[in-house]
Amino acid sequence: MKIYLPSFFTIPAAVVLAMTAPPALAVALASVEVVRLNFDVGTNGQPAPAIPNLGVEPDIQVDVVTQGGGVIVVAAGRPGNGHALDLPNHNGAASGSRGVVKVIDGDLGDGDALSPGLASFTFGADFTLDAVNASTPYDAGNVLIQRGLSGSSDIFKIEIEQTASGPQPSCTLAQRVDETLTRTASVRSSVIIESTTGETLAWHRVRCTRQGSTLAIVVTPYNADGTAKTAVTTLKAGIPAIDLTWPTAAPVAPMAIGGKLTTAGAITSQSDQFNGRIDNTVFVVD
Repeated sequence: MKIYLPSFFTIPAAVVLAMTAPPALAVALASVEVVRLNFDVGTNGQPAPAIPNLGVEPDIQVDVVTQGGGVIVVAAGRPGNGHALDLPNHNGAASGSRGVVKVIDGDLGDGDALSPGLASFTFGADFTLDAVNASTPYDAGNVLIQRGLSGSSDIFKIEIEQTASGPQPSCTLAQRVDETLTRTASVRSSVIIESTTGETLAWHRVRCTRQGSTLAIVVTPYNADGTAKTAVTTLKAGIPAIDLTWPTAAPVAPMAIGGKLTTAGAITSQSDQFNGRIDNTVFVVD
C-alpha cells in the first residue's frame, strides 16, 4: 500500500538526516480518499467517455471494458447528483452483453494504492438495481465492486446477493495465504434492495469498512427526491487479520466496478454482471 501524508505534515531535516533505516513509527493519519469516481461526465444516453479519478491518487487509471456488444452509457444519477453510469441489461447467455469499469494503479513503483494491506479501509458506491438482474451461471449475481478472483488472489468485494428474502448487499474480504489456506470475513446487510421499476429509480448507497477486527456494511436507501432515509449498519466483529496486498509486478489485478475482471483486465465468463446504475464510487484508506 502507499502511505499518504497530509500536506501540512513535515519531518524535521535533522530527523531525516539521522535515519539509517525506515523508522518503526506509527503516524496517525487522516483517512485518504484514494479513488472517487462520480461519473459526472458525458451526455445522457451516450457511451461513457473518459472517466477521471477525483481522489488524491494521480496514478489511478480508469477504463471501460466491454464484450458481447455491451455498452456502458451515461444516465441520470440520483436527484441532485448529476450523471451516473448505466450498465448493460441482464443477459444470461455465455456470450451476453457485458460492461465493467476497470480501475488500476498505473505506477506500481511507489506501491499499489489499491492494496490496503492490514490498514483500515472503506469502499462502496451508490446504485440502482434493475428488476431483471440474475438467472444463469454466466450472470448469476450483481458484483458492485470487486478486486481479485476466488482461488487465485486476495479479494475485496461488494455484491448484491440473491437470497430467499430478496437481493441483499454483502461485503467479503479474503486473503489467499497459500494453496491450502484462505482467511476470509464477510457480512451481509439486512436491507432488501428495492429494484427499479419503470421510471422509478430506487437509489441506495453501500459502504463496506474494515476497521481493526470489525467488518461493517452500511446501506442507505434514498427517497425519490434524492434525500436519504435511515442508514442501516450491520457489523461482524472478531474477524481475522486479513492482509490484502497484491504483487506490485504488472499485470496486477484491477479493481472492477460492475462485474469481475481477470488480472489481464478481461471480463470473466461468469462475470456476475451488475444490472443497473452505479455512481459515487469510493476507495478510502485510513
